Amino acid sequence: MIIFLGPMTFGAILCYPSPSFKAIQKRYNLKEDSLVWSFYNSISSLTAIVGPFVSNFVLKWQKGSQRNTMFFLALSGIVFWLLNCLTKVNIWLGIIDRGFLGVVMGAFSSLDPMYLVEIAPKGASGFFGSLNQIGIVVGVILFDFVGPSMSYIALNFLGAGIDLLLSLLIWILPQFLDSNGKNDLELNDQDDNQDVGVQASPTITSPGQKLCQGKNFGLLCIGFGLMFFQQFCGINAIITNLASIMDSAGMKMDGNYQAGIATSSQLIAVIVSSLVVDKFGRRKVLVTSTIIILVFLLIFGLNEKFHWTNVLPLLCIFLYQFGFGLGMGPIPWFIIPEYFNSDVRSLATTLVSASNWIFAFIIIFLWPLLKKGFGFFGAIIFFAIVTFVSILFEIFIVRDPHEVKETQSDHKNVLLPDQ
Repeated sequence: MIIFLGPMTFGAILCYPSPSFKAIQKRYNLKEDSLVWSFYNSISSLTAIVGPFVSNFVLKWQKGSQRNTMFFLALSGIVFWLLNCLTKVNIWLGIIDRGFLGVVMGAFSSLDPMYLVEIAPKGASGFFGSLNQIGIVVGVILFDFVGPSMSYIALNFLGAGIDLLLSLLIWILPQFLDSNGKNDLELNDQDDNQDVGVQASPTITSPGQKLCQGKNFGLLCIGFGLMFFQQFCGINAIITNLASIMDSAGMKMDGNYQAGIATSSQLIAVIVSSLVVDKFGRRKVLVTSTIIILVFLLIFGLNEKFHWTNVLPLLCIFLYQFGFGLGMGPIPWFIIPEYFNSDVRSLATTLVSASNWIFAFIIIFLWPLLKKGFGFFGAIIFFAIVTFVSILFEIFIVRDPHEVKETQSDHKNVLLPDQ
């Protein structure tokens, strides 16, 4: 639950433009589709691409200490949350600082799922990995619900407070290392190799070389694919603009409150997912999740086209986010640390997390242009088409971690050419 504060920072940074838009828009006379606002909204997702490499660098600098790395990230978060108050002085100073906050967000997105999976008891990595998405959603909901009653400046102090709490509590955590300097997941990897009679290759190979070989490269491509579909189902474009989307639906309730209600469904779904994902497997839960996303994207888009009722958008976004939280949200983040052994896990997680932020930046930045070019209905249908392709990808390409381990066991002589 202490590590959980890192994903909360992730969610808070991601959500911040949604409750703060009206005040910043009024101060600088910005339109929703203005280039300046697009930069303010999306810059953190662009710079988040660098974040996983920063966390990987700090992790190596701290000799593998996740605790020290998380403390460093928390301190950085405090500093840049407070500096985000410069938005009131000059919008471009705010954009620059949002860029630094994006680096912090990206660093947490890489470190937290790996940390949670590594401390998980054997057979419970799905449950622990889901805590990452729960933290993200709690951060989003918190900012959605307090946004209408707090200024956009006060929200910066709230974000800094979350990181301050993390920086203090992180020191009560043990390092999760045994006397030989190996964490629990590394010991499990070693045990699995011993069980199937795999001998370590005497050839010294860099993590980068190992990652580009055989099965590892295929698994890396699955990771990239999952992150692409996670973003191009439209989730970040919708979350970062949810208050304005809800306002435009015409329901007589503050858009931030509607956004908070809709996002709370994702919290419910992630909790449900955490309880069933280890039992039913990643792929089944993922496919079920994506089908739900597709159905309610279509209904949401058709309601926009034919104006059935102004209550339906809230219901559709509620169930859309429920579907996302069930599998598409949490699983891509923690399935990558599960796929890879300890020698390449950190690098694989870094690369896949960075790809997520590339896709996130593209979709957030393009959202106003999609709406302007294709209309709201056309933009939603675009997300629905991509989501349909995602279902096919999950059915035919994605594999559960235990299937990967079994395949590696069956082909251990092929995977170790030096033998």
